[in-house]
Amino acid sequence: MAYVNLIENLKQAAVAVQAGVCVDIFAITDEYTDLASLKFLSIESGGSLFLYTNTDDSTLPQDM
Repeated sequence: MAYVNLIENLKQAAVAVQAGVCVDIFAITDEYTDLASLKFLSIESGGSLFLYTNTDDSTLPQDM
């Protein structure tokens, strides 16, 4: 079920990118995360991808 929700969210995000929305992704995890499948949203929309191992590693307080 979670996979289906992920696919639906990705479809909605792709539509938003086509409409001119910029997508920034903030990933906070110290475990393996498949960001390769999500990075295209940031790349295609002109956004950014940020990976933090924990909230203490954030460079800007407003990032969290």
